Amino acid sequence: MDNSIFRVRHFKEANLGNYLKERRIKKKLSLEEIASELAISRKYLMALEENNLALLPPEVYVKGFLQRYANFLGLDENKALFLFEKNRQKSKLVKFPRTRLPLIKIKKLINYRNLVFFAVVFLLVILVAYLVKVIGPVYQNPSFDLKNPSKCPFESQEGSLKISGETQPESKIWINEKEVVVEKNGYFECLVFLNKGENQIQFKIKNKFGREKKSNCLVKY
Repeated sequence: MDNSIFRVRHFKEANLGNYLKERRIKKKLSLEEIASELAISRKYLMALEENNLALLPPEVYVKGFLQRYANFLGLDENKALFLFEKNRQKSKLVKFPRTRLPLIKIKKLINYRNLVFFAVVFLLVILVAYLVKVIGPVYQNPSFDLKNPSKCPFESQEGSLKISGETQPESKIWINEKEVVVEKNGYFECLVFLNKGENQIQFKIKNKFGREKKSNCLVKY
């Protein structure tokens, strides 16, 4: 005798939903009719037949519903409760590997080609940063910050003016075509004698890369 028939029947009866639904269909009853007769929500009856425990109320209420439902269908309520408990235990064992998804993605990313690609990109970023820092100043105009006078045009009550300021280290500066000593930190100062009226103070700065910058400051005496 073929045992497959008994295996299929055993499988179906081991499922609470099939156990209830098959008897209901055999009796030609709808969920609406049973819900009205037993005063149980249709969605709870459907959840029992679909083994969807997440939609059911607390266990103490479910067991009461299940006993009434099984008795109404003429089923063994103890067996129904046993199958419910069996399904409930199975649902507790279900584990969703959601936390492993990022790890799977990371493992896919970590391979020889990607490591080489990331290494090349990293080296290119370092190279670009180095070029900007080292070669960038070659194409930039010299910096020039005039401390005294603090603003232009400037009015002086004396016949001489001590001009001071800061520029890039290793730069050269000329004031009225006269070269001024620049200290290692870029500081410079120079005494300029003024004529009555307007005096146009001319500045020329040249950094170590040969880039030049010119500026003027009007001083009235």
